[in-house]
Amino acid sequence: MLTNNFSIEPYGKKAYHTGIAVPVFSLRTENSSGVGQFSDLKELADFAHRSGMDIIQLLPINDTSTFMDWRDSYPYRAISVFALHPIYLDIHIFWDSYTKIQQEKLLIAELELNALEKIDYEKALALKWEYAEIIYQNSAHKFKASKDYQQFYQQNED
Repeated sequence: MLTNNFSIEPYGKKAYHTGIAVPVFSLRTENSSGVGQFSDLKELADFAHRSGMDIIQLLPINDTSTFMDWRDSYPYRAISVFALHPIYLDIHIFWDSYTKIQQEKLLIAELELNALEKIDYEKALALKWEYAEIIYQNSAHKFKASKDYQQFYQQNED
């Protein structure tokens, strides 16, 4: 049975909340790589707080990478409920691990992508995957050699 006894009055007896629903890809900032990324959520949270909002709802952020093209952009076709989409990776966090050439290439690619009116999903995803591979190559050996990783690997080898 449907009833109409709900309220959104700010001073009523029921809780009152305000907020924003947003897809992460739309949170483009100066440090974005043509698409919003997880680190941009901090700026959104600060904005929501300054605006008096207390709720942020995100569109799904699960990995949808199957074809590695625009067909993967649909956020509700996730291949995993546990994996986060790599397009939202902030590749600037690893800036110091890049060579000078890689840094320059990244800045040029970002200038082009960030200047676009609409997101170029395929180019942004390709850029993120390229730099994710660089990040992996630069850090995998350190993690694999760590005592914690070796212990984890031995316990879970099967």
